[in-house]
Amino acid sequence: MIEYLNNMSSNEFLKYIRSVPSNIKKDLIIKNDLDKLSIEKFGFFFQSLNVEEVRLLTENPSLYAKVLNLSINSKGILHVLALYKKDILNELIKSKYAINHVDKFLSFIDKMSIMQLNELDITDLNSLVEDYFYEGKMDIKSYLKYKFGSYDEFEDIFNLYYAKLKNGKLNIISLLKIKTFNSFILYSKFGVLEDLKETEYLTLSSGFVIPANIIKSVKDRHINKLMDILGYSSISLEVSLKLYYTFGLDNSLKILNNKFSYMTDSAILRVNDYTFKDQRREYRTKNQHEFYYHKIVDDVLSSIYDENNSMLRNLTMDKSVESEKKLRLELLNILKNTEKEEIYDKIKDKIIDLINKREETLKKEHLNTLTNFKNKKVDLNTLYDLLKGVDIEKVSSYDLDTIKNLNLFLLGNCKTNNDCLLRLILNNQAMGLNNSLSKLINDFKYIDIVAKKSKMS
Repeated sequence: MIEYLNNMSSNEFLKYIRSVPSNIKKDLIIKNDLDKLSIEKFGFFFQSLNVEEVRLLTENPSLYAKVLNLSINSKGILHVLALYKKDILNELIKSKYAINHVDKFLSFIDKMSIMQLNELDITDLNSLVEDYFYEGKMDIKSYLKYKFGSYDEFEDIFNLYYAKLKNGKLNIISLLKIKTFNSFILYSKFGVLEDLKETEYLTLSSGFVIPANIIKSVKDRHINKLMDILGYSSISLEVSLKLYYTFGLDNSLKILNNKFSYMTDSAILRVNDYTFKDQRREYRTKNQHEFYYHKIVDDVLSSIYDENNSMLRNLTMDKSVESEKKLRLELLNILKNTEKEEIYDKIKDKIIDLINKREETLKKEHLNTLTNFKNKKVDLNTLYDLLKGVDIEKVSSYDLDTIKNLNLFLLGNCKTNNDCLLRLILNNQAMGLNNSLSKLINDFKYIDIVAKKSKMS
């Protein structure tokens, strides 16, 4: 059978192997004749196999070794499978014979980018590398010391790394991808694998630039609590650090748990208050005659007996003829039953009361239009956009007093039913501050100084 297959042309073999049923392919694997098949045709044969057939093939050590020596378009078979057939790759990694060819897998890991590795399910690959290290072929600590050289923080960082490794929070494949000590610190503390340089400022793959001293000094257990919610990536690390240095751990957790994202009744009332005022302020510039002004009492008095004058109608709620008549009668009644020297003040009080009641009614009607706020929730993308411009170096330098005042300014009394500024910003209801939170945070030190001086003067 193998001789027959070897005598086929490449095209004939491809046509045959694509049409042959699974049971025949399995027979070829079990009979162990495939060792005699040319490497080119063996490559075609392997590419035609499904997961179950590959699993059977990996039970044969000689065929397994032959697979690992395949290359397609000058690329090793492991790299090709990582791009196009990850399920087949996993079968090769899971084979009991993989440990005998660990050098192939170590080379594969070394050549893969961090981004490419992140796209794979590395559970079984990680187990393979663990076997390589834990069976005594190489001591992890010695390997890392050789890789990074001497650093004062090495012992502390290694102990942190190793503890998380044993608890399953980190994976051992990172050993092969970490190139610098800064990368080792970042991964050990925050589980984010990045190719960093040994510089004072570190640039993550997300574009976030952070002083190395912040990464070294910040408490990883605090940041990890935030990343447990946001996920483990360079973007979630950026957001977590900005939240932590701006709001502290407790308030950051409250933000992530949506304590300040839902629009409460008090927040809706606050929004209604300033949006209504803003709306009516614009309306008033064009319709001053409907509001109180200097000579309004004189104008009202002159219009009481002039039914062709629209002055009174404009002061009413609905500007109807009926409302105008009713108001005229009320004013006539004041004129009739009030001492002459008190008429001006009585009319004035009536006008103010009329305008206030009208505005209060309109304000309540405006409140009924504010109904689409209840289900707002924060997520990583929302917070990333919100805090994108925050200068982490500047905010991390704020003293505790400044941070306390910043939190008071943005979170108020921190109660879950309050109407704090952050709640309004998250719901896009803070007017000019909706897109200016980062600038406000960056400049708050100076705002706080001015506020303190104002209190003292």
